Amino acid sequence: DWPDGVTIELVVLGRIQGAGGKGGQGGPVGGGDSGENGGNGGTALYARYPFELDATGGAIWGGGGGGAGGTRLPDSGAGGGGGGAGTVPGNGGLAGADGENGGVNGSPGTPTAGGTGGSGGPYGNGGAGGGPGLAGADAGFIPGSGGDAGNAIDGISYATVVDDGDARGPQVN
Repeated sequence: DWPDGVTIELVVLGRIQGAGGKGGQGGPVGGGDSGENGGNGGTALYARYPFELDATGGAIWGGGGGGAGGTRLPDSGAGGGGGGAGTVPGNGGLAGADGENGGVNGSPGTPTAGGTGGSGGPYGNGGAGGGPGLAGADAGFIPGSGGDAGNAIDGISYATVVDDGDARGPQVN
């Protein structure tokens, strides 16, 4: 606990950013199954004590959700989902394959963009990873779900906001 009368002031001049979600793996060998769901993006700013926030000229970005893996159908590969954007970008998901008809792994995210989903045939493409503060894309003939966007701020009820700057993603609590 802080002593009585202390006011915490957080001035953001750069960027606070959550981690990106991992892309989902393409559907398993055997066919007809959806790919793995993408991972959720991470929270940028977490607070449980009153503070004053001034992000004028700064940024608070939740991590992007990972894209879902593609559906694996007979004689068709399944692409991996793209990784979400983040200060630690999400990895691309692995492809599902049957040895002959391979899918392609999803691309990792970057700090400013989600990765592309891997190709996997007519219905088996992986979903794209979400950009900063955005959900990953669903994918496949039998849809897998993209990961949720990371929160820009978890604990907004504790903040006295002067300016939340370039905030991307939900602000909760």
